Amino acid sequence: MAQEISSSDDLRIYENSRHLKIFAGPGAGKTHLLIENIKQMVQHSIKLNSSFRKILCITYTNVAVEQIQNRLGAFNNNVIVSTIHSFINEYVIKPNQLQLKNIIKQEFGLQIHTKKVISSVQEGFTVLSGHKKEEIYNYIEKNYPTIASDLYTGLSRTKMAEVQIDITNLNSENSDENLYGGLKDIRNITPQVAMAVKSYIWGEAGKLSFDEILYFGYKILKNFNLSTHLIRCEFPYILIDEYQDTNPIQNKIIKVISKKECIITVIGDVAQSIYSFQGANYKEFQNFTLDSTLPIQNYVIKGNRRSTQNIINLINYLRQEDKELNNQNCELNFDNKHKVTFLIQKNPNTISRPLNTILEKDTVFLCRKWAEVLKYISNTSEEQRKLINDIINAYSFQVRRNLENEIQAKREAWIESMIAINELDDAFNRKCIPSAFEVLEKYFDIAPSLRSYNEVNNKLLRKVFTFWEKVHSNIDETILLKDLIRKINNLIIELEIPVRSYFRYPDENDDDYIENVYKYIDKLQYFTSKKITNEIFSRNSKFMTIHKAKGAEFDNVLINIEPATRLDSQACTPLNIICNPIIFKSSPDRDGNSYEEFTRIVYVAASRAKNKLYIHLNGDEQTANIIDHALGEYCIKNEKEKFFDFEYC
Repeated sequence: MAQEISSSDDLRIYENSRHLKIFAGPGAGKTHLLIENIKQMVQHSIKLNSSFRKILCITYTNVAVEQIQNRLGAFNNNVIVSTIHSFINEYVIKPNQLQLKNIIKQEFGLQIHTKKVISSVQEGFTVLSGHKKEEIYNYIEKNYPTIASDLYTGLSRTKMAEVQIDITNLNSENSDENLYGGLKDIRNITPQVAMAVKSYIWGEAGKLSFDEILYFGYKILKNFNLSTHLIRCEFPYILIDEYQDTNPIQNKIIKVISKKECIITVIGDVAQSIYSFQGANYKEFQNFTLDSTLPIQNYVIKGNRRSTQNIINLINYLRQEDKELNNQNCELNFDNKHKVTFLIQKNPNTISRPLNTILEKDTVFLCRKWAEVLKYISNTSEEQRKLINDIINAYSFQVRRNLENEIQAKREAWIESMIAINELDDAFNRKCIPSAFEVLEKYFDIAPSLRSYNEVNNKLLRKVFTFWEKVHSNIDETILLKDLIRKINNLIIELEIPVRSYFRYPDENDDDYIENVYKYIDKLQYFTSKKITNEIFSRNSKFMTIHKAKGAEFDNVLINIEPATRLDSQACTPLNIICNPIIFKSSPDRDGNSYEEFTRIVYVAASRAKNKLYIHLNGDEQTANIIDHALGEYCIKNEKEKFFDFEYC
C-alpha cells in the first residue's frame, strides 16, 4: 500500500535508505514536490559535498526541462535537468567514443576513425541534414566499389536517413538483454547498401538517431563497468518524472545504473500514459522494480491543485478502476462551480452557433488528431484543411519530422519564406516600418542605406518600400504560396534591388525537394499557410492535439474525441469510452490496448482544464441519455451531486 503524502512533504531522499516510487495524478503538484525535495537534498545530503557530484533530474520534454530549471533558481548549480536522450548523449555517448566504436565494430563490422566524434542528431533534423546525396554516392563508390551504382544512385537522402538500428526486440518488456539490434529492413535498399549508408552516417556525418542513442547508451553502460561507475559517482541521486512514458530500453538503462550506489526516485501516473506509438509502456512504471539491495518505498499524492471539483469528479470517474489512485479531491479551485458540459452535435459537418461562441472565448480546443483540430479553423475550405493534414502527415511519415518543430525553427525553405511574407504583410497592415525592415534586412543589403542618407541610398530605400507595398498588393486568399514566392522574386529582379538572398522555394532539382511532401505543399494557398503559422502552430495557439497539450493546463478546455482511428477496435468508440472507461486491464485482450489508450487520452485531455470543460461529441438525444445514465449511476454509487450537463449544437 502506498503512503499518502502532500506535494510539500520532505521525503528525506537524502537519507539514502531506499528508492522511491511516487504515484501522482494530474494537478497533484508533482513538479512542486520535485523542486522542494531537490532543495532538501542539496541542503542535507553529505553525498553532494563535492562540486563534482550532482543530482540528475530526468523529465520527458524540453519544455518541462526549462520549467524545472526556472523554478530551481540558484539550486541549478547542484542539479542537471535533462531529457533522457540529452543525458545519454552528453554523459554516456560523448565521453565513451572508444567504447561506442568498439560496439559498432563488434556488432556491425564497421571501423570508425578514432578522431571522429559521433553524437545525437539535433531535434528536428535528420541524420543526413546538411549532407548532399551526391556526397553519399561518391563515398559508397569509393569505399564500397563492389556495390553496383544503380542500387543506390536513385535513393534520396530522406530514404537513406531511414537506415537505422532496429531496437524493436530489445525494446520489449521481457527481451534478452544481450540481443543485437541489426539494421531495419528498408524497402528498395539492399543490406549491402544499407551498411554502406550507415558507414557514412556514423563515420562521416557522425550522427546517431534517437533510437540509436538509447541502444548504444544501454550497451555502453551494460558492457563497460568503468563508464557506469563514473555515472554513479557523478549522480548519487536520480529523479525521473513522467515515468509512465518510459519505454523498456530506457527502463533497462535505469536498472543498470541503479545496481549500486545510486538512489532512484520515479514519479508517474499510469492513467497519463499515451505514448505507446513511441514505444512507451505504462507497465514499466506499474511494475517498477530495481536490481538493488535497497527497498522501494511507494508514495501517493492524492490531492488536485488545478481543477474544480466537478472536473475532478469526471476524471475520477474515468479512472475508477485504478486502485493505486482512484480518487482525487479539490485542494485549491473551490469557487468555480461550472459543470462539465457534453456538447452533442447533431450535424457533424457544421460548426454551430454554440461552438462559434466557445471559439470566441478563451478556450483551448484539444483533439486526438490534427484532422479534427483543423475542422475548427474558420474561413478555410475543406480542401485546404485536408491539405494541411496531408502536409502534417507527409512530414511525420515521409521525413520523420514534426511540422510544428520545422515551423518554429524555420528549417525548411518554404517555411522560412512563408513566415517572412507573413511578417511583411503583418507589418504593412500595422504600418510598422521597423518590423518590416527587420525582415527585409535578411534579404537585401540595406544596412548602409539606413545609416547614411544620400541620394543613392534614398533611391535604394524607395525601391525597398515599393517592393514592400507590391508584396502586400500581390497577396490574395487563393494565390498559391509557391506562385507568390516566385512573384516576389520576380519583383526583386524587376526593381533591381541588391539582394543577399532570394525568397526560397525548392524546385524538383533541389536536394531538399521530396516529391511525396511537395506534391501537397505545391497546392498550398498563401491564405492557408498563414493559418498554419498564426492559428495552429503559433506559441499562443488555442488549437492543438491532446499529445501536444500533455503537461500543460488551461482555464477552459474543449475536447473532441471523434473519430476513432482505423487502428482502433470496433468497440473503441467515443460513446463506449465515456460510458465504460477502462484505464488498463489486468489481462489484456487483442483489442484492449487501443481501448485503454483511448480512455487515457480522454483522461489526459479532461485533466488539462482548470475551470470549465466541454466534451464535444457527435450524436443526438439518445447519445445524451446513454451518457446521463452511465455517469448518473456513478454519482449515485459514490454519493455525489450531478457534476455534468448537456447542450445541443
